Amino acid sequence: MAAWTACVLLAVAVFAGATWQRYVSNGTLAQEIRRTVVIQLRQSLGREVQLGRVTGDLVHGVTLHDLRIAEHGGFPLGVAFSADEIRLSFNWQAILTFRPDFINLISRADLLRPRLVISRGADGTWNIED
Repeated sequence: MAAWTACVLLAVAVFAGATWQRYVSNGTLAQEIRRTVVIQLRQSLGREVQLGRVTGDLVHGVTLHDLRIAEHGGFPLGVAFSADEIRLSFNWQAILTFRPDFINLISRADLLRPRLVISRGADGTWNIED
């Protein structure tokens, strides 16, 4: 009986591993991360957000490429923040919780060539006051 249980558990583990590998390798995970990041940034900042490709995986880390956040009023008015790359590492305890929030999963973020534009409008307000 124990040998049969071990075989079943091994088969389940192999199936789960193969399914995870396919999920990662066909780009589904990257697309889901990209969609989530863009939606959460738009909602929290109230600004337009553009994000290029997403590479990596949850085990080794994820890299966001070409992140751009617009000035209020959209990209025609300029880019308030941009970064060529943002390398994210994740908190495994948070990953294993039920329905974790993506932002709370991040344990470290390294920015490569970040650019922040700070300007003051004619009315005296700064573009980053929001």
